[in-house]
Amino acid sequence: GPAGRRKHPLELLDGLAGKRRSVRDDLLFLISDFQALGLDDVSASARQWSHTLRRLPCDVVPVLISFELPREQRGTIKLWDPERRRQRLTLVTPSRIDRINALERQRIERIEKLFRSVGLSYLTLRRERDVYPSLAWLARARRGRGA
Repeated sequence: GPAGRRKHPLELLDGLAGKRRSVRDDLLFLISDFQALGLDDVSASARQWSHTLRRLPCDVVPVLISFELPREQRGTIKLWDPERRRQRLTLVTPSRIDRINALERQRIERIEKLFRSVGLSYLTLRRERDVYPSLAWLARARRGRGA
């Protein structure tokens, strides 16, 4: 879809369900910040994910992008304001960074809990340099369980 348009990850997966058939097993990497999940009820979300995943002819590996701010960040930066539904300049202080990061860790933990509950292998990227080590870890983990 167009850049900036948020789609629910299950909407994307539902669009693929039943369309693609492969002679061999495939991996589908779903790269997102998963902001659209709205995890008020993890068990209801888990049921929806399980239903969709059963219909897919491939393994799905969510790649979760986290947005913790570096502790040494200072000054003003553009941050998403959910109340105004737009970005705005925000003065960041060490205590504000701690609060933002604590909320981000809680968000990530809820999403990881959902993925674990439906049996998905997933990657969580907190920094750009995490990409290759995380992919290597995933490859070792999947080989280890015979997948």
